[in-house]
Amino acid sequence: MTATLFIGSGLLMIVGWHTVVQPMMGLALLGLALALRPRTGRLNPDLPSLREEGAPALFNLLGRIAETCGVRPPETVQFAAEFSVTVTHYGFSRKRCLVVGLPLWAVYPPQSSPTLAKAP
Repeated sequence: MTATLFIGSGLLMIVGWHTVVQPMMGLALLGLALALRPRTGRLNPDLPSLREEGAPALFNLLGRIAETCGVRPPETVQFAAEFSVTVTHYGFSRKRCLVVGLPLWAVYPPQSSPTLAKAP
């Protein structure tokens, strides 16, 4: 859609150069095409990031959760100061980044694993 708007606006400006209306319509469509262009997101460079090589157990857990939910697992985890959890996309290939708020992580109570519990 964006490419069609861009090409159409260029044609209106080039073909109708002798008129006043067509180049103005072409400029308006060019502005719309620029506003609608796809934007590739970026990772926040101010936040600490983890990749699978740095935390294989965490990414194994996230992979199992994503498989249970039927979604793609994240390729990167970042930690923020907000009290929230969000998923963002970055890069041209739209990789997933899970942004976890450290306050949320800190207040979540630790879970005891039945396999790790000591026998009486």
